[in-house]
Amino acid sequence: RGGSRRGDKSPARSSSPARRVSNDAHKNWLNSHQLEGDGLLHLLYHHLWKKNKQFQSCPGARIPDTVVYEHNFPRAWYRYEAKNQEIVKLSGRFLDTSHICNSFSQPVEGTDVVAKFLFSAEDEQTGRWVTSVEYFTKDALFIFLNLRKERPDGILQRFVSAKTKHNSQIQAIWSPRVTMVQRRSNKHSLDDKLVS
Repeated sequence: RGGSRRGDKSPARSSSPARRVSNDAHKNWLNSHQLEGDGLLHLLYHHLWKKNKQFQSCPGARIPDTVVYEHNFPRAWYRYEAKNQEIVKLSGRFLDTSHICNSFSQPVEGTDVVAKFLFSAEDEQTGRWVTSVEYFTKDALFIFLNLRKERPDGILQRFVSAKTKHNSQIQAIWSPRVTMVQRRSNKHSLDDKLVS
């Protein structure tokens, strides 16, 4: 029969198999979504660049020049174009070491840092994935691009001076139900030469 009668001591029924399959499919979709995961999600830049129905990339979003590295090679270069006020993806002919080095080596006012590389790696002690940031001077960037044999998957960004003496990163945590955005500031001043 369809339902339980008053006074019936039988246990409550679980959700139907069709409903469980639907929930499982939803969970599998979430786990395999391109922007799902912890740490550094380089596909975010691709989604910011993609055009919407009005043929605009994410309106109002500004990013520094960003080169995505996969399998030790540059795979995509995104930048904000002020003229059209949109994010553009540079063609493959610009994805070589000389173009990247020339563009990213331009001096930044107030600091000798010209670029930063963000990557995620497994911590040997804890086994957890940790996102790290490596800062480059012009010389260190040249070594990274030309002499380093292996580069982990990550993103290389042109350094943009902070409005304060402390550099900061914006971290976004997203789920289908909740979005949380935090700004994390470095406790060390940008001009502190004792910190390496």
